[in-house]
Amino acid sequence: MYLLDTGVLTAYLQQRPAIKALVEPWVLQGEAKTSFLVYGEIVEYFRSLPNSAQRITQLQTLVGVMGLLNLTFGIEERYADTFLVP
Repeated sequence: MYLLDTGVLTAYLQQRPAIKALVEPWVLQGEAKTSFLVYGEIVEYFRSLPNSAQRITQLQTLVGVMGLLNLTFGIEERYADTFLVP
């Protein structure tokens, strides 16, 4: 399971080729999720862009496929651990 953060999910929605190639298999296989926090951050960003309503609808459609996680301390700690350098 992959927890997609704001930058990755925004780049995917903007169809950036390298991110799309990486993330799309996870989405299609049901292995990608995001959080309510990320959803809110992307909505805030999209509201500053042209066609914000269309972009938010695109986000809502994707989130409907992926699903949203309720964040727990355990999830957040595991997320933090991914950035530790050995």
